[in-house]
Amino acid sequence: MDEIKMYGSGKVWIPASKIDEAKQIGLLQYFRTTRPDDIKRVGSEYCLKSHESLRLALNGMWNWFSRGIGGKNALDYLMKAEDYSFQDAVMTVLGENSSIKRSSANETKQTEVPYEVPKEKILQIPERDDNNDKAIAYLVNRGIDRDVISFFIDRGDIYQTKDYKNVCFIGRDEYGTPKLANLRGTVGDFKGMATGSDRRFGFGYITEKKGIHIFEAPIDLLSFATLIKSNGYDFTRFSFLSLSGVNAAQKNISDSKVPPCLMRTLELYPDITKVYVHFDNDDTGLSAAMAVKAVLHDKEVNIQPPPKGFKDVNEYLCNLGRIVENTMDR
Repeated sequence: MDEIKMYGSGKVWIPASKIDEAKQIGLLQYFRTTRPDDIKRVGSEYCLKSHESLRLALNGMWNWFSRGIGGKNALDYLMKAEDYSFQDAVMTVLGENSSIKRSSANETKQTEVPYEVPKEKILQIPERDDNNDKAIAYLVNRGIDRDVISFFIDRGDIYQTKDYKNVCFIGRDEYGTPKLANLRGTVGDFKGMATGSDRRFGFGYITEKKGIHIFEAPIDLLSFATLIKSNGYDFTRFSFLSLSGVNAAQKNISDSKVPPCLMRTLELYPDITKVYVHFDNDDTGLSAAMAVKAVLHDKEVNIQPPPKGFKDVNEYLCNLGRIVENTMDR
């Protein structure tokens, strides 16, 4: 019997037979094992009580109509809906049905696939500095309004790190627990993320309004909030979300994925019906915006890149400082 083998180096080898076994497990079968209390019958099909637009067939196939995705088995679901890697999905689907044997590397067969066992993500939040002087100065120099800066500092979502005096932007879950930390150097061009950051969460602010404005980076989010304020509106009445970067659309645009941060937010706030996309004015940003519009069939998606000649919202803010009022949803 082929076995999944775990080596002392922390790697796992998955036999081809185990991959074939995982492909045979349908999503309904998988959910009957992992989420039996969340399944509900609808005619000849099934759905999840928590996501009624996710329909499950007896043959293992599934279709999530509100997200415009579907597949043949549980592997497809984990990769498309949960953003798992292929190897993670195989290990998860097989679960306790797999026999895992520790052995030495010289026992590896050519048909086996090497896989590094993922470690649990634990966010290592940079220590806060005694003040935010350098962070504030940096953001003000980028054209961000002081009231906007103070709003997010008071929420604890922006602060200055003690070690390198970076600006830290915190993304939280629905319980207020930090899950992501974007870092921006106050000197030089440093950009990064704290170890353990989870891209399913993003820096932002959500109200009870039906529209949400999404951005590639926190600086653009703050820039847009500044533009709203400069036009005489209360920026705290708007919803904003930074996605910590985006990916270009797939060759077949309908196969593209909505960034997990955005999808998770839309699931948490089902009343949001409008999405305003303010990605960068480059090939990747424009392609990613088109992908969001193509995949979010049940939402009104408005693509609003910076005006021609400006790379992003912050560059527009620094050069013009104005924005057309019809780009805003109150």
